Amino acid sequence: MEPPKEMERLQKLVDASVDKYPGSIQDATDYVIKRANKVAWFEKLKDELIRRAILKLIHDNRHIKNVDMRMARGDYSGPAKVTAGALSGRIAQGVMAYMIAGKTLGLLTGDELRATAASEGEKASGHQFNVRLCRELAKTVKGEQTVKQKFSLKKLAAVFANVKK
Repeated sequence: MEPPKEMERLQKLVDASVDKYPGSIQDATDYVIKRANKVAWFEKLKDELIRRAILKLIHDNRHIKNVDMRMARGDYSGPAKVTAGALSGRIAQGVMAYMIAGKTLGLLTGDELRATAASEGEKASGHQFNVRLCRELAKTVKGEQTVKQKFSLKKLAAVFANVKK
């Protein structure tokens, strides 16, 4: 499904805000909201934007629960298995403008760098676990079949535990 024209207009405002406020997500956000509220087409987008925000909140909530469950199981002890890759993003702005955890690299403090490294390592570890879990389940769950149709809760818990590391 193609995004509505209004979403393209909003994206142009977002692009302009990022260029205007490269070091502050809050200022960039305020700029977009202020400008968008002045145009009639923005009203059409509000329901879609609220829906997307709620979807993100639900995704974040599920992620936190997954992490909590895996932490309780001891999956996050030890060093991260995946480390940051090659620098990407908006090269024209230079490496100081590279975004990590909602901030530009050039503005991160030493304390924030340590906390961000830990957080990013946990996310990477969680994603790698999800890859292993899905690959293991895909060996048994075929085609249009669901995991719930193929596994009892007890058997699924056993697969989940065996995939640990």
